[in-house]
Amino acid sequence: MQMLSCGSRTLLVTALALSTVGLFAPGRAAADGPYSTYKPYAAYSWSGFYVGGHAGYGWGDVNFLDFGPVLDGGFTIDRTPFRADGVLAGGQIGYQQQFGRWVAGVELSFSGGQLSDSASQELVQPFTLLSGDKIVRDEKDNLQARVSQLFLATARLGYSWDRWLAYGKGGFASADIKTAFQANVLTTVVQGVQLPTGATFAGQSSGSSSDRHSGWTLGTGLEYMVARNVTFGVEYNFINLQDRTQTANATISENILGTIKNVTAPITYRVEPDDIHLVTARLSFKFGP
Repeated sequence: MQMLSCGSRTLLVTALALSTVGLFAPGRAAADGPYSTYKPYAAYSWSGFYVGGHAGYGWGDVNFLDFGPVLDGGFTIDRTPFRADGVLAGGQIGYQQQFGRWVAGVELSFSGGQLSDSASQELVQPFTLLSGDKIVRDEKDNLQARVSQLFLATARLGYSWDRWLAYGKGGFASADIKTAFQANVLTTVVQGVQLPTGATFAGQSSGSSSDRHSGWTLGTGLEYMVARNVTFGVEYNFINLQDRTQTANATISENILGTIKNVTAPITYRVEPDDIHLVTARLSFKFGP
């Protein structure tokens, strides 16, 4: 076999190299052309409408203020604090639009369940009446507070990377706050002047009231795109609701020396909710790209 010269070998290597480039360059050139569908990485879109559900735990403070005594079965307490807590669950619906890495949107959510607490206290007070009779008044109070039907209407702004979205939110909040109370009073004459020693006077009052309290909320959350149209996340909301005066029609019963008297009278008091916190897990289904 005749050996190739040095010049011939050089031409052969050059031809092979050019052929190799010719095999791969057209495909890449087409990808880089004006009609290219080439994508360097997979994009995840957060734009579109979404609906979903959530469940979690909440806690907060609720105070009763400015109770006044009503007959002999009324309250004498001035302030009763509650540490209400419980499980809440509900749904959310919203829309958001992505602008590069930033995602802006609005959301409505409603949570059922309730945050509740109860308090009991006893107050024993000795008195000397103008008649000179000495008595002891023993009052036992039971009160309950319940926060439920929590509604939020908020704007959201977040930052996305790959499958993750971190966001903050803020807006309007409202909740139903129901209060209930019962007081039992037993008055005993310990040293009688005009009243017989050992005589007792019993009184009882009970009632309930419910009102809608409005306020504001601030929150933050983190979501992960499980699939292109399914997201899972966790969220925290701080909720501040306004004080309101509630009026309950109390049923009052008195037993004075064997004479029973039943009346209905309004009891007015202030309800002051403070610093309600809510932590939830969320699952949402997105409609869009």
